[in-house]
Amino acid sequence: MITVTTPVAAAASVSNAAAAACESLTVRTRRSSAGVELRECPLCYDELPVSDFPELLLQCNHKSCAGCMEEYLKIEIGESRIDISCPECTERLHPTDIQKLLKSDIHMNKYEEFMVRRVLVRDPDTRWCPAPDCG
Repeated sequence: MITVTTPVAAAASVSNAAAAACESLTVRTRRSSAGVELRECPLCYDELPVSDFPELLLQCNHKSCAGCMEEYLKIEIGESRIDISCPECTERLHPTDIQKLLKSDIHMNKYEEFMVRRVLVRDPDTRWCPAPDCG
């Protein structure tokens, strides 16, 4: 029997294998002596209860603890980035996830301001006032 593999089937096979390998590398769980399910954060390497890992809208299945994700977002927003991706790959974080993760109103307001400016810059009918602080 001869098996013929098409390029599309081969690519799908490689893609599925890569996704499975990626998932197996990122989700490490075990049970503690108290019976609590623990997961290792890939950023800080702490073993924390699964409840400390927020459920996000990401398709990549990477899971980082809430504390690491919040610090990551603060750094990204502090550097004026608005297209924020997963810390482990290029999958973009949804703005709803960013809002859920940030506990700081200062950083959330800054993020929203950057988002509004991005929209206004792309709008050809928007004009910036030349006077500073005109409101």
